[in-house]
Amino acid sequence: EVGVEPAEEDVFEAVLGWLDGSLLITGHAGTGKSHLTRRILAELDSRGLTHVETAPTHAGAIQVGGITLHRFSHSKFSGKKIPRVEQDYLVVSEVGFCSVVLVSLLAEIRLANPSLCFILEGDFRQLPCPQNLWHGTEITQDMMDEGALFWELAGGRRVHLTQCRRSDPRLFELYTMPRPIEELKALLPFKGMAPWSLCVSHRCRKRLNERKNRQCRELDHISLEADKRFPQSQKVYLAEGVPLVACKTWEGEGITNASFWTVVGLNPLRLESEAGKVTEFDPARFQEYFRLAHAMTYQVAQGRTLPGTVCLWEVGSCYFSAKQLRVGLSRATAVELVSIAP
Repeated sequence: EVGVEPAEEDVFEAVLGWLDGSLLITGHAGTGKSHLTRRILAELDSRGLTHVETAPTHAGAIQVGGITLHRFSHSKFSGKKIPRVEQDYLVVSEVGFCSVVLVSLLAEIRLANPSLCFILEGDFRQLPCPQNLWHGTEITQDMMDEGALFWELAGGRRVHLTQCRRSDPRLFELYTMPRPIEELKALLPFKGMAPWSLCVSHRCRKRLNERKNRQCRELDHISLEADKRFPQSQKVYLAEGVPLVACKTWEGEGITNASFWTVVGLNPLRLESEAGKVTEFDPARFQEYFRLAHAMTYQVAQGRTLPGTVCLWEVGSCYFSAKQLRVGLSRATAVELVSIAP
């Protein structure tokens, strides 16, 4: 294991010597894991080596421009086939969110493809995969981090990044060495509704979205009623600039679950994706595919950098943990852009 503190070029040069095999990259949010992975993939491209990018979540797959690990595994194991992989490298982002079942499938893929190399990247201190069980036994992130599965997949090579490369160093210190929540409330006082709100429960998410979205009634907007067929839907006022998150995949329309969209037109309803693609969408199907994104759960926000101010809610909930705190604080880019609701 190599702890990395020096300049970025020194880190990259040290890793280049390991690109003849597999590698595990770990570290807190903001230490440059994704950036280092992109540089590694560019180097593999320059060497004529092929790779496929995956992640255990839709949001993670969007960030790496790949597919979900579930979809990749299904394509390899369906029909009781031997899971052959044509590429030279399999890239798995957000490995800390992988279930033990997914990791065991990766181990089977490796056995069937001895020459296949793995680039694994993630943080075991953020939110884990829910219901991560093996024959009824709960598998914790510490077990995954310290166990032999990832060590074997990475060929015994691990780079652990520790230097802040993205956010305000003061904010980095807060989420890498969390303080008692009452102390954090004093440091990060509530400043009213923020553009982004993170919460534990869907009940709170819907309430906050309703409160924030109510402001759109004063603007040019269209109103859509909740659809009883979809329990998490709610009445919405769509105005230009309203942020949305997809809750279902529709490949024909280029909509991926957990992708972010923005309303850019009303007549007809036009939505713009994170990649800048603008599509017309039927308002009658809106509640089936989209939710308001003023507020979202900590799980949905994981892996993303949120521009602007972020407010953390439900910090007193019995379901709120240090992992939610790390995820919430690390979504912002500066300490003055974070507040904690009372």
